[in-house]
Amino acid sequence: MLFRCSSQLLRQQALDYDVRAREMAERNAAQTKEIREWEKRIQSLKRELEKDAQDGETTCGEGPKRAVADTRLESLASAAAAFTGADTVESLLPPGVIAAETTLQNELRRRMQKMQDFCNSVPGFIHSQDEQQSRHY
Repeated sequence: MLFRCSSQLLRQQALDYDVRAREMAERNAAQTKEIREWEKRIQSLKRELEKDAQDGETTCGEGPKRAVADTRLESLASAAAAFTGADTVESLLPPGVIAAETTLQNELRRRMQKMQDFCNSVPGFIHSQDEQQSRHY
């Protein structure tokens, strides 16, 4: 009886692992396909930009088109770079976004400092269990 139960449990676990492995393989394949599509779109936009730059003649109507293409290229590049890593995304962001991010980070640091100052001003405030234990000895 015990042998039958344990062998049935092992069979079920093996099936579960097989299903999980198949799901992960499918998910990885879908992500790889999506990354390739993003890369193709980025390459085609780069070719468009290079073609526009080679034309050299920018009329009033082409200026906005190029700005839209630049914006699309930056957004696609940042989305594609998100798959590869966060460090590369920051270099591709427009300066306005980087400035906004810096402002938000500074505000977050200021608020954290304000919270820490408040916690330090409260008598008997304990930051961690280690600090509490060291006060008892």
